[in-house]
Amino acid sequence: MAFEAEFQQLDALNDQGHFNGAYAVVAPDAVLHERAMGQADFEQNLAFTPTTTTAIGSVSKQFTMAAVLQLAEAGKLSLQDPLSDYVPEFDHAEEISLENLLTMQSGITDYTEILVGQLMGASIARGDSQSKAGFDALVAASNDLPKPQLLEILNGHPLKSQPGTEFAYCNANYALLTLVVEAVSHTPFAEYVKANIFQPLGMTTAASGTQYSQANGYANVDGVQTPSGHGNHQAGDGSIVLSLRDFELWAQAILNQKLLSPESWQLAETMHHNIYGMGFMQQGTGIGHGGHIYGFWSGIFISPDQKRATVFLYNRSDSAMAPDQPWTDQLNAWHEAFWQAD
Repeated sequence: MAFEAEFQQLDALNDQGHFNGAYAVVAPDAVLHERAMGQADFEQNLAFTPTTTTAIGSVSKQFTMAAVLQLAEAGKLSLQDPLSDYVPEFDHAEEISLENLLTMQSGITDYTEILVGQLMGASIARGDSQSKAGFDALVAASNDLPKPQLLEILNGHPLKSQPGTEFAYCNANYALLTLVVEAVSHTPFAEYVKANIFQPLGMTTAASGTQYSQANGYANVDGVQTPSGHGNHQAGDGSIVLSLRDFELWAQAILNQKLLSPESWQLAETMHHNIYGMGFMQQGTGIGHGGHIYGFWSGIFISPDQKRATVFLYNRSDSAMAPDQPWTDQLNAWHEAFWQAD
């Protein structure tokens, strides 16, 4: 079997890292390797399988990007349009273009940064540990923010940089783009992505709204594995839920340049400041994105040159704030070697 040694190495490092979830390696027309392990819900003794649905956090941004570029291709918006054409209630909307939002060059202060700082400070003041304060703050900051509440949080803060000049990762960019999709399509975001992305690709388990996750999320809080629940996040910066099988279909859609024109895919995958395109990050010699919400983690890694991709879904880590670093470093090294394998 092609790449048998490489897949054995991948399985071994995931075993060593106590990986809990599902992952796969795909080519444009085939699934090359697939594996699921561990528990989707420890309390219910529910096994994690290739059909278990789980939240993917910030990898959701790729679906929001696709929705915006679809609308651009249909002539319903331009990436050079100011945000004020669609969300005039935001203080800096006239200064920021849709392209600035897509490429993380808006200069906006992130709502998660604002909320986590406030919530952690209050929790630590009550005497909570740093670990518990971080966990509780991340969970609370990930809950759904209706448009009025989102704008209330964002308004009143100055821009950190002039739009279009500097990269700064910011969830608020894609939360605002969610509002743009809804304003232009006159359709709720969840319905838009279902009709225009999930259904055309045959992604039967995918949905927008973290409440639809079958798996539960977990993090180590003061040495105790703690469930975070499913939440109810609705914005396109982190709302998508899907199974490994549907994640495979999404990766193949990217490799085969489905849904969008080749020009739009090239635009999305072109890096700015050698860091971020539109829903894609530079990852060594490849591209992709990672995601985290409510204790759920995900990752998509792509080699456009080799036409291969990997996808990962997992629902626990040893920290509420970041994935397990030794395993992450080993996984990145494995990808760099795999992209060079024949």
